[in-house]
Amino acid sequence: MKQSRVGDTIPTICVAQRGTSDPFSVSYPTTNHTLIIFMRGTWCLYCRKQLNVLGEYEAALRQAGITIICISTEHQARLDWYVDQNKLPFQLYSDQSRAASKAFGVHYWLSYDGFNLAHPALFLADPNGKAMIAHVSKSMNDLPIGHLLEVFVGFLNAPATTSDSVLPRIHS
Repeated sequence: MKQSRVGDTIPTICVAQRGTSDPFSVSYPTTNHTLIIFMRGTWCLYCRKQLNVLGEYEAALRQAGITIICISTEHQARLDWYVDQNKLPFQLYSDQSRAASKAFGVHYWLSYDGFNLAHPALFLADPNGKAMIAHVSKSMNDLPIGHLLEVFVGFLNAPATTSDSVLPRIHS
């Protein structure tokens, strides 16, 4: 299973969505950039902190044309409950089959299917599906969402340039 890297074409995403058993899919090209985050789960203290930071920046990211797709291997009902309880301004999507985490190369096996998780990871895809940022964490506490979002917001608030690049290329 090869991890997605900067410059790679992002795999098509197909995950469960809120309130239905219908799949939610994203394929390319799209009209927006796509921020894809894999998290361990809403039970993870580090993941909850990152979700709070992401919530703080959601409006600025949406205004800049960035779609957020946050994925966990948890059951969709648990994710929906967490979104409601914490008033998150974005959806959490369930990857119980681990298909998305396997496609991105971030899945890892813990000997019992219920404990199979995704490494915390962050990818930013341009509208054509090319990875502009690809960060796969080595542990549950090194997903730098806060730092990267500060860079995004700083860039988004900077004066427009003639460059056709919407976001800076950051390599991790």
